[in-house]
Amino acid sequence: MRQIQGEHTAANGRVARYAIIATMPETVNLTSEIKRQLPSEMVDFMRWAGEEAAQQGRSLYLVGGVVRDLFLQRPNFDMDLVVDSDAISLARRLAKEVDAKLTIHARFNTARIRWDRWSVDLATVRSETYERPGALPKVGPGTLDTDLLRRDFTINAMAIELTASRYGRLIDVYGGQADLEGKFIRVLHENTSPTMLPGSGVPSAMSRGSCFVLSR
Repeated sequence: MRQIQGEHTAANGRVARYAIIATMPETVNLTSEIKRQLPSEMVDFMRWAGEEAAQQGRSLYLVGGVVRDLFLQRPNFDMDLVVDSDAISLARRLAKEVDAKLTIHARFNTARIRWDRWSVDLATVRSETYERPGALPKVGPGTLDTDLLRRDFTINAMAIELTASRYGRLIDVYGGQADLEGKFIRVLHENTSPTMLPGSGVPSAMSRGSCFVLSR
């Protein structure tokens, strides 16, 4: 068992404190699923990017919907990577090596790399607060746990390690795999009111959940 504690500042200024008890599952490695379901160009890029990050003393992760869809065996080439520090400098290095177009969003410490038919988004792990409804998030330092907690549903809050020594290992602190197997969509912020979800984005989150259910 693992307890994760923290607080979230909503768009209306209210602070919600949370404590999540997570049951740590047996180690799951998705290397074979990655190789079987993703294009070889993306697999090679992720392995190489993980090695580059490790050489700089960083850890790199694949996150978001693509992790979910590996379990569902559903095509998804929307590659989102997070690194535990300074995504922009890592993105510059990777883009230079593959002669790619690089777009940087310094405010959010994110970058997008585009080459040939492919694109990859890189972000630094972070936390977010919102000053008012509809405002852009105020980004602060975070950890992988807090970064995953920004997601809407547990099934979208899983990560896969890309560092060579731990390549393919699933990180699932919020129980997304179990929810997928149970065909259950669970909002991450269970103890908050609808207006207190990140960015007051409940309608869009519910829309995404509805689309997910309908597409299964």
